[in-house]
This record gives sequence, structure tokens and C-alpha cells, in this order.
Amino acid sequence: MPDDETNRIDRILIALDASPHSRAALNAAVRLAMVLDADVQGLFIEEQSVIRAAQMPFAHEVRAFSTGPRRLTGRRVERQLRDRAEHAKHLMERWAEEADLDHGFEVVRGEVVPEVLDAAGEADLLAFGKAGSSSSRRRLGPKARALLDQSPTPVLVLREHLRYFQPVLTYFDGSDEAARALRLAARLAERSEASTLKVLLPCTNAARYAALRRQVRSAHENRVQGLYARAVSRPAPAELAAVAREECNGLTILPDVLQAAAPDEVDAQSFLYELDRPVVLIR
Repeated sequence: MPDDETNRIDRILIALDASPHSRAALNAAVRLAMVLDADVQGLFIEEQSVIRAAQMPFAHEVRAFSTGPRRLTGRRVERQLRDRAEHAKHLMERWAEEADLDHGFEVVRGEVVPEVLDAAGEADLLAFGKAGSSSSRRRLGPKARALLDQSPTPVLVLREHLRYFQPVLTYFDGSDEAARALRLAARLAERSEASTLKVLLPCTNAARYAALRRQVRSAHENRVQGLYARAVSRPAPAELAAVAREECNGLTILPDVLQAAAPDEVDAQSFLYELDRPVVLIR
């Protein structure tokens, strides 16, 4: 299970907007880039559909504590989007420069999902928040859901700021995706000061569990200071989420078990809600 070049993360793309989830994704991406010696690239989308909607004659804006609805115009919305993009750019540049990272920032006009997916094809990891500022805490925002489903590259999804990298937790069942997730998790654990890697292993039978445990230890025991294995009965999202919450307050790196174990939208969204931890999905 060698740590080859195909497992490297050299460029992290961060999809940015004005929401707290987006700032959390930026913070986590910068911290990951520091550990992995990666570059960061910010992308802000001026949504064409929002600008078009503001140009409709019935478009009005209602704000808290305002005296009444205020007429919206395309020009006003464009100015608001420019202000948000400028704020995101300054925040990213400040954090990236403090971390001494190579970085870039781009503003494009279009629709969020296709523009981000197009840019993600040139990145090794896509980072974004669980939802926009208007979305429910329980559910993924519709754009986040589309990015999660369609991204050609691994994704980092989170709601709150990543407080700790340690321990790093992953799931290994012998598959290629799980092997990639394990290599990345081991690399992060190895490069952290208090290296701790927790690996969840399926325990459908004792022989298979023992074989997977030997495989993990032979590849990573000499590289990671603290390496622990734990059995799980099956890779069901509810069980993985419960174990991850119990075992890890740091970063969880999983093969994209959501698609195989919970292909319907409700279960996948429930998994990310129940986990409520920063998670990298490897595909």
C-alpha cells in the first residue's frame, strides 16, 4: 500500500460565498494545505440567475429592522456580489499569506455548480461548506448536494471550523477508494505533532477483520506513532457516523461509502448531519 504520487494533494480548490460554512471550509483548506504542502485556489461565483432575478419588476429585498420592502435592481445585486467577493478574497489572502502558502483567487460569472465542477477538474481536493447561509443545518444545501454527488475530485465538507486535526479517523475495507483514504489519513497523521490514526475495519467475520488489520499495520505502523483499529459491523452511514462521533473530534477521511451504502439523498444527507464533523470523501 505505497504512498505514491497518485495520492498527493497539491492543489485545493475552495468554493467561497458569504456564509459561515464557506469561511469554515476556507479555514480548514488552509490548514490542510499547510500540512500537505499544497497550494490553495479560491473561487467565487457571481450567480447569473441571482442577477437575472433581481432585474425582474417584482423583485424586492426585505431586511430585518427595515421599514419595508426595497426595490432590487441588477446593479445593486452586482455591487453586493462584488463586495462579497472582495471580502472573501481579502480573507483568503490574509490566511494564506499568514500560512506562507501559494494561493490564487478567481471571480467568475455563471452558475455555481457547473462553474465549480469545471474548476474542480484541475484540483486534487474541493472544499466547500455544508450549506449556504439560508439553508437548514440538518440538510445539505442544494448546491452542496450537487457538488458532493458530481465532483470529479475528493471533497472536504464541513459546517463549523475544524478545531483539531487529531485524531485522524478513516475506514478501510480493502477497496481502492478505501486504500486511498487510508494513505491520505496516514499522511496527515504522520505529519502532525501528536500522530494518531484510528482505522475502522468491517467485521463481517474474524478472519477478514484480522487480515485487514494486518494489512493496515504492515503498511503504516512504522510511520504513525499511534495506530488503532476498531471493528464495525457494517459500513452503514448511521453506524459510521456514530462511531466517528465517539472516536474522533478531529478530521474524518472516508471512502465514498455514501454512494454504495446509502444511495438515496435522505440517507446521505442524514449521514453528514449526524456525523457533524469535518469529513473528506475520497472517490
